[in-house]
Amino acid sequence: VNDTASTQIYSLSQHDALPILQDALHASKLDPGNAEALSLAGSASQALGQFDRAIEFHLAAIRLDPIQPALYEELGETYYFYGQLDKAEVMFRKIIALSPEYTSAHYRLGRVLLEKGDPAAALLEVQQTTDDVYAHTGRAIIYYTLGDAQKSEEALRSEERRVGKE
Repeated sequence: VNDTASTQIYSLSQHDALPILQDALHASKLDPGNAEALSLAGSASQALGQFDRAIEFHLAAIRLDPIQPALYEELGETYYFYGQLDKAEVMFRKIIALSPEYTSAHYRLGRVLLEKGDPAAALLEVQQTTDDVYAHTGRAIIYYTLGDAQKSEEALRSEERRVGKE
């Protein structure tokens, strides 16, 4: 099980997620203390639309490694996609408490706040991220939602310029 697999799982089809789930479960049986394997099983279950099962896997992973922010991020994302915004918000705030420099936490929390109907709080949260990708993307989404196409485009152009420099 590798660390990037879980972040890539969201783009997988159900067909692709099933073998990943099987591999993660096998890895978990071989090493019952492997929190990453359980988290990956949770992400694969989410991709398969099995949200309750995904939550169980993520919670089990957190029980094994309660100070790993990435595990809370995966659970928060599952809650978010399952429509449990209050629980997602708690997870992203937990990440910020555990690791304030965790780059995606402010973006993800901002996305939840936006979905809950608080664009001003969402914008404040997104502006706290130290990662340009999350900052530009988050601002673009929030400004677009607020009906400010010009600021949304400016945020996207900022990201395009940043990427062009790499």
